[in-house]
Amino acid sequence: MRMLKGPRGGGPCPLLMSSMGRGFRILAFGHLFLVLLTIALVSSAAAFDLHCAPLISTLPHAVISGISSIVITVFYLVTSFKALGTEVEWMIRTTTAVSIALMDIAFSCWGFFLLERAAFKIFKAFKNELQIEPKCLQTISILFLVASFIILFVHIVISGILAQTHRCFSDLFCHVSEADETH
Repeated sequence: MRMLKGPRGGGPCPLLMSSMGRGFRILAFGHLFLVLLTIALVSSAAAFDLHCAPLISTLPHAVISGISSIVITVFYLVTSFKALGTEVEWMIRTTTAVSIALMDIAFSCWGFFLLERAAFKIFKAFKNELQIEPKCLQTISILFLVASFIILFVHIVISGILAQTHRCFSDLFCHVSEADETH
């Protein structure tokens, strides 16, 4: 009789342990590294008095990239320290992380496009086919250009690491689903 009076539904959702805490911490520190690189890049442009219009036009992209890396770092750190959650919570966090990675890749591709246009102008000026500010042909300008490409490349690498992390998340849920089917 007592069984008939109890609540229906079987109780709360089971909580799953996160096996991805370390992976998200690695991604967070990767983005923290990108923030530091971006700060160094932007401050070096100011410190060395960069006067090259094609490169200065890429600075807003670098600043936005640094700000987005700060937000991404916070998200990954918060996610990495969450130990337990329902399957739905983990799927939402995984979907959010993958969406962030896709936006990061798209934004990095836009940055590559901007830098390619700047590099094209600078290297045309080397051949005297284009008139450009003389400071664009200095070593600091070339170093700025190379450093910008490196930062964008690291963004792509970190997003690739996230793709690997997402595969591990999918494996986790596949194993959970298989275990549920056997019971």
